[in-house]
Amino acid sequence: MKIRTRILFLIFTLTRVSLLNAQPILQGEWRDHLSYRRCFQIADVGDVVYCSAESGLISYNKTTHELNRQNKITGLSDVQISSIAYSVTSDLLIIGYDNGNIDLLHPGEDPLNISDIKRRIMTADKRINQVITYGNLAYLACGFGIVVLNLEKQEVKETYILGESGAFIQVYDLAVLDNTLFAATESGIFSADLSSSNLLDYNYWTRLDFIPGFMGEYRIIEVHNGKLFAVYHNEVLGEDKIITISGNSYQEWNKEYGTNVSNVNSNNGYLSISTQNQGIIYDLNELFLGYTSTFNNQNIYVTAEGTIFIASDYSGFLKMDYPNGSLSYLLPSGPRFCEVSQITTYEDRIWITSGGPSRLYKHGGFYSYINGNWKSYNAENIDGLDTLGNTYKIAIDPHDPEHVFVGTYGYGLIEVLENEITGIYEYDNTPVFEGIPKVVNIRVSGIQFDSESNLYFLLSMVSSPLFRVDNEGNWEKLDIDNSILNRADVNYADLLITSHGQIWILSSVSNVIVLEKDGDNDYRQKTFVIKNQFGNLLTKAFCLDEDKEGNIWIGTNNGPIIYYSPWNVFEYAEVTGYQVPIPRNDGTNIIDPLLFSETILDIETDGGNRKWIATAQSGIFLVSDDGKE
Repeated sequence: MKIRTRILFLIFTLTRVSLLNAQPILQGEWRDHLSYRRCFQIADVGDVVYCSAESGLISYNKTTHELNRQNKITGLSDVQISSIAYSVTSDLLIIGYDNGNIDLLHPGEDPLNISDIKRRIMTADKRINQVITYGNLAYLACGFGIVVLNLEKQEVKETYILGESGAFIQVYDLAVLDNTLFAATESGIFSADLSSSNLLDYNYWTRLDFIPGFMGEYRIIEVHNGKLFAVYHNEVLGEDKIITISGNSYQEWNKEYGTNVSNVNSNNGYLSISTQNQGIIYDLNELFLGYTSTFNNQNIYVTAEGTIFIASDYSGFLKMDYPNGSLSYLLPSGPRFCEVSQITTYEDRIWITSGGPSRLYKHGGFYSYINGNWKSYNAENIDGLDTLGNTYKIAIDPHDPEHVFVGTYGYGLIEVLENEITGIYEYDNTPVFEGIPKVVNIRVSGIQFDSESNLYFLLSMVSSPLFRVDNEGNWEKLDIDNSILNRADVNYADLLITSHGQIWILSSVSNVIVLEKDGDNDYRQKTFVIKNQFGNLLTKAFCLDEDKEGNIWIGTNNGPIIYYSPWNVFEYAEVTGYQVPIPRNDGTNIIDPLLFSETILDIETDGGNRKWIATAQSGIFLVSDDGKE
């Protein structure tokens, strides 16, 4: 049923439609566990509605209510979708990306990639800001101008550069009215008759000089019921303003729409305005119909039947049914946000943090994936986490995998038991932190349980940085007389408790401290710099890992380095690591250390003692147990 009268949309029921990963994953296959909560644009393709998200596409079948997702893993050519649009004439979904790449998707088929813009060498922004269709053509608003696609031939037809003498101008949005193409740009609104002989020539384009701030930025332009709507930002009032344009004149649109407009969309006779705090829907004659009580709306689409689909970069992809007002979250199962810092596992339990030293003010929280279900812990759904952010390191109790500690970088520690937060330990409520400068606060840089369920954690930028919480819940600071540990200006990279009970502490500038219990309260200690068998000093380090044979692998800025038989480290006058030599096999006798040109951010050993190595720039490497293959 269509919406015919003035209605206030109220939410009476709240449901969630989720896509779960219940089916097994086969060896060698990849499955994505991405966040689809930041959504931006909607395209109606008959039985299926598509929504672009930060991680890919979500599709919802109106009849079967089936929810699916598509991304680079499942066949899309790229990441970071910037705009989508559906061509009824060509039965194609056009997908534009931040880097200028394009996919053409016929429902049920693999996408066809058009990479002309992506491959083009140019200094301008290539982002595809908006896509509209007109007949068998698609017009793409890009960071440098307008690109026209011939959807029948599935190729680029031509490119329009609007700036004088071929200067690039950022084009944000497009609209067609009476065979005239209008472009909302960083320098006003331009128009051109589509029947003109040469739109490649900027002289065939006219800037509308009668509108407010005609040389300024216009980000939105739309046609509704034969009238042109445009949005500009009024600098004096500090708010967005909607105007309507007719011929050579304009009028301020005096309807309700709020002060921050992110989108204006006309479809099926409805005019939908997306704002930060709500959505507003008008009918064909601009009569008010109602609100949608959702936040950070980016796009609202009303079907011919009156069902409302919403894309929000806060709440995700939603469906509001008329007339009962029920709201459904159309969310694939996944974590709340896409940011990932550390992954910690125990058997089939996975815990993930989202912060770290480079994200000091990040409040993304942390996530768990247990029994095929994701749970997100953040300030949106858990009281007390609004003041804690920047989660960084996680430790799982080996004797009770439902007991977890999360260390933040700059806020404190969080204790979780049976998937519920049972303790928050901050600077002000934990006596063991007394004396730490509040400006430094609690920067957890390493955390791990030992074999007896005693928790050890390491703080950066404080003297005496090593702490322990014993298995009865007693907290203590371990005062160890060491030239590195006594300094208050050291950042630490990692902490590892080995299978032999040693504590390995890794500073971020190549110092390693090894501690071994010697009596009740004493520790043997060894301090050394990271140096390979060739005598080369490795200046930065990032991670520690113990393999199945008890060897210690350290990730550095020049590849991984191995310490064999680390339980004998106290017997050596000088400690030297080993970097696996790899022949170049190019006819020379030159060898290079394994991944010597790579910065190694993480190393994990699998059940076959193979090493999975994460690099800063080149992806993931899987190497044999000895690192030679």
